[in-house]
Amino acid sequence: MQSLYPYQGLRWLCLIAALAAAWPAAARYAPKRDLEVAYVYNILRFTTGFAVQEKQPLVVCIDGDQQALHAFRALDGRPVQGAPVDVRSYAAARVTNCHALVIAAPTLLQCPNAPGLLTIATLDQPVRQCMIELVAQPKKIGFRVDRDTAHAFGLEFSATLLRLAQEVKG
Repeated sequence: MQSLYPYQGLRWLCLIAALAAAWPAAARYAPKRDLEVAYVYNILRFTTGFAVQEKQPLVVCIDGDQQALHAFRALDGRPVQGAPVDVRSYAAARVTNCHALVIAAPTLLQCPNAPGLLTIATLDQPVRQCMIELVAQPKKIGFRVDRDTAHAFGLEFSATLLRLAQEVKG
């Protein structure tokens, strides 16, 4: 049976575009953190190079307070490239046990880059050497991509994701 969505990525591209277009209305109804969770999930889906072992989860570590950790727990069990997401506190995990690190609190001044580790900052101030930086502006949200840093650590972003970025370095 043929799928109704022959291009699976197109469906997610539409979702990201809809989120970006709906930012003014969503800002009244959805907290900023919920939008960050949606963006992070879709960024994970459009990133390759994670060193996930067969039948193991994709571990997403959250560097933030309990509210941030609770919000990102909405990703627990969601599929990314055939692996379920497992959200953990960065404080309780070693960086070598994480496939993605979301920096949601100003505790780190620089991303701890490692092979196969995707680093995402969701703060209003920049964190040096993060691969993805979510940027909230009045009435919209977007993201910047440091493709050079990601490539240096074995990660690649799809062309779909790169087209949606506000800025791509590298």
